Formats: sequence, structure tokens, C-alpha cells
Amino acid sequence: MKTLLFSSQNKTATLKEMKDEVVPSILTDKEWDTVSKTIKSIALIDPYIDVINKSTYHLRDYPSTMEERTYETFLGYKDFGKRVSTLLEASEIEGIDLKSDSFLDMVRYFSDYIKDEKNDIPTRIEALLVVESMGEKGVPVASEVSFDDLYKNLDLNQKKEVYENLSCKDSKKTYVDLVSQTDKNAYDVLEAIFPTNPTKELMRKMQNVNPKKYQAYVSRCLNNYKENGIAFGAFVESGIKAEDLKNAKIKEDEFVLTELNALSSVSRGVGVDERQIKSLRSDLIERNRLKSFISSAKEPELKMIAPHLVWNQGLSSDERETFKAQILSRFPSFDFKEKQEEEEKPVEISVHRGFMCTKKSFDRKQAELIDIKENQIPHTLHEIKTARELGDLRENSEYQYAKDHKVFLDREYERLANELSSVKIMSMTDVLDGRVGFGTKVRILNTKDNSEITYTFFGRWESDPDNNIIDINAPIGEALINHQVGETVDYTLGSNSFSYKILSIEKVEF
Repeated sequence: MKTLLFSSQNKTATLKEMKDEVVPSILTDKEWDTVSKTIKSIALIDPYIDVINKSTYHLRDYPSTMEERTYETFLGYKDFGKRVSTLLEASEIEGIDLKSDSFLDMVRYFSDYIKDEKNDIPTRIEALLVVESMGEKGVPVASEVSFDDLYKNLDLNQKKEVYENLSCKDSKKTYVDLVSQTDKNAYDVLEAIFPTNPTKELMRKMQNVNPKKYQAYVSRCLNNYKENGIAFGAFVESGIKAEDLKNAKIKEDEFVLTELNALSSVSRGVGVDERQIKSLRSDLIERNRLKSFISSAKEPELKMIAPHLVWNQGLSSDERETFKAQILSRFPSFDFKEKQEEEEKPVEISVHRGFMCTKKSFDRKQAELIDIKENQIPHTLHEIKTARELGDLRENSEYQYAKDHKVFLDREYERLANELSSVKIMSMTDVLDGRVGFGTKVRILNTKDNSEITYTFFGRWESDPDNNIIDINAPIGEALINHQVGETVDYTLGSNSFSYKILSIEKVEF
């Protein structure tokens, strides 16, 4: 490589120019592919070689220093976040001169960035965090702008947005520390950002800042785990302690039951995050929460969880049998009521009820959720950032519109996530022959005027009233559901009464 560069004009050459010198006269194309990868690796660490851009290299007369090479890498990045991580990583390199001109030039970039009011607040705050971090390491640098100068006029949503826009883990940690130390409403900020960073460290920070509010939050999340899925998952994943449950006035048996219900729900395909299954199983089984509970619980407590244990699809058959055996070892006459229910409970044929959808609709809605999270929200955050740069926010309609749209998207994401976590995905095998239900086409006779009409029943996501495709949970669906051919169904809606006779029922392919 050095030979090729030395013979090049100005000791500079691109990869293509070097390739032209050796292929095919010395190397084949395939051999060059291997050599080019080696060149790229060597160039990154060789002090005699500068990488001018991704594919252009220059042979130096004198070796570069570690600081110079880092600075060249720094300048090669246009992305603000990558420049942050480059500087922070460089500051941790053993032996690097933090007071060298090259290193100080990187730090000055952030000092100048802070002062420029044309830059948006989140990145100015991150630049400030970087500069202060360098100051703590002994770098002779200081900012004329304080954290409070940038932070004090932000509302709660903006404080959350700052955190979300920070580019690296170190910046996020420092930001949380500063908020905790300086903001009188620090707890509200920490709770707002918790769903975006559900870590054990942040949980402890929230607890230290305001124990009462933290315990109320824990209680709210555990009692309504479907509505607070992200936070609930975080508590489970971190292995919430008995002390936290006690302070939140949540009994151990209630929490175990909640975990079992959640595990059963997501294992049936109701949830949208496979990680939830892993974290629930980790807490219940790997951390032995379920085993420990069974070993100490009273018989009435075990009777409460038993049905949710023995039929739970989130547990393997071997696991279910193991836990049943553990219960029986403590209470030999324990009645799981499996046989009794089979013998005494009358056989009742009934179609599925509740919030249902086809797999196609589920995938479509899940794609919408992903699009909101990965495309629409980031795009709106970019619009907010761009709008900030236009000037006075009080008269900035673009900024206000973008902010309002972000609130709308957040609410839409939460609503859709909750629906996806509670809907049942139906298949053709779930549709019963001869009964009105999801996935059936039903021809009915209006007995009052002898008119006929045909409806196809699905869920709300498939509903298309203009084409007589009706949500099974709509009033007429609720009235007809589970009825058979030949039956007459009477029902009222407000001041109106209806009477329909079912003439035919067909399954619909979906």
C-alpha cells in the first residue's frame, strides 16, 4: 500500500487508482477484494497514512499522533452524534493528550456550538454536557452558557424531547443526573422519560427523588399492565423487589397472578413484543419467583393462581406439571378442579367473543405501529428541530403544528399498541359451523317487512359498512352472535325494535 501511495501523484490515491495499478497485472479481482479490505483496516491504525475520505489515502512524511488521527476521524463525520461519541471515546484512551491542539480543537467545536443560538436546544444541551464532561477530565475549557440557561424555559414535553434526542448513553446519564439535581419537578421529568429508557438505574433515581410518587407509579403500572405495557415490562425485566411491591400496596400473589395473565396473553399472540415473553419467563422461572411463591403461599392464595397456572400457554407442559407437583407436595389434597369442571360444567358450544381480527389485519396494524415509531415520530422530531431554527417560537406556526402532531402521534402509538396487546388473532379453525360469529356470512329476514339482507361479520379493523361487512361487536352483531339457522332474534336499540330470522350461515375464507 505504501509503495503504491509513494509512486502516486502527491503521494495520494483512491482505492480505484491503486486497483488499476495491480489488477489484472499482479492480482485478480478476487484477490484485490481481500487486499482492499486489508488496506482499509491498516489505514485506520497506521500513523503514516491519512484517510482523506472513505476511499482516498495519503502517505505522510512524518507519523501522525493518536490525537491527530482522532481529529481526522472527528472531522470526517458530519453527524453531530458521531462527533460526540468520537470525542468521548477518545477521552478514555489511555495515554491520549487531552491538552493537545488536536484534542482541544474537537472540544472547541462543541464550545462554539453551545454559543450559536441558531442551533436547537437539545443539541446545544448535549454539547454543553460534553464540554462539562471534558472539564471534569481536566481539559482547559469552559462554557459561557450554563445548563440552567438552556433548560429553565422548557416545558415537560420539551424536557422529555431533549432526552430522546441525546445521541449517546453518557449524555443521557449526565442529563438525568443534572435534572435530578436542579429541577424542582425532577420526578415528573424522570417519569415522562422512563418509557423511553426503562432501566433499573432510572427506577432507582425516580425512587430517590420522590419515593411517594414512584410507588404510586409502580402501583398504577402493575394494576393496569396492559395500559402501561412498557413500564410494566421494565419492572418485570429488572426483577422488581418485594419491598417495591409492599410500598406500592401490591400483594405478592396479586403480582404473580398479573405476571401469569400477562404471560398467557402475549403467548397467545395477543402481544406485540417477544421480549415481554422472555422477561416474564425470566422473572417467573429463572429468578424462581413462581417457585418461591408456591413454596410459601397459603392454600387460598394458590387456589387463586392455580387456574392461571395449569392452563397457561406461556409455560411448557413439563413446567406446568412441575409446578402442580410442587403445590401437591405441600397440599396433597389440593383440587385443581380439572376433572370436576369437565364433569360438572355443562357443555356449551359458543363462538369467540370480544375484540378480534384476522392475521392480515393484525400485521397491517402492527406495520402502522412500527411506521409511527420508526418513521413518523422521527420525521416529526426532525420537523420540530427544523422549525426551532426558524426563530421566535411564539409566532412559529410550523413549530406549533409539529409539536401538536407529535402529541397526536404519541397518543396514536399508545392507542394502537394497547389494541394490539388485547386483540385476539382469529383463524379459520376458530370459526364454528352453523353459528353466527366472526368470519361468517349471514343471510337474515326482517320479519317486520319481509325484506332480506346479507351481512358478513368480522372485527372493527375489517369493518366496511358500505359493503355490508360489519363489526361482530356492533349492535346487530351482538344480537345475532352464537345464534343458528332458523332462530328468530329480537332486540331493541334505543327506541327502535328489530326482529330478524336467520336464513343461512356460511364460513368466509380469510
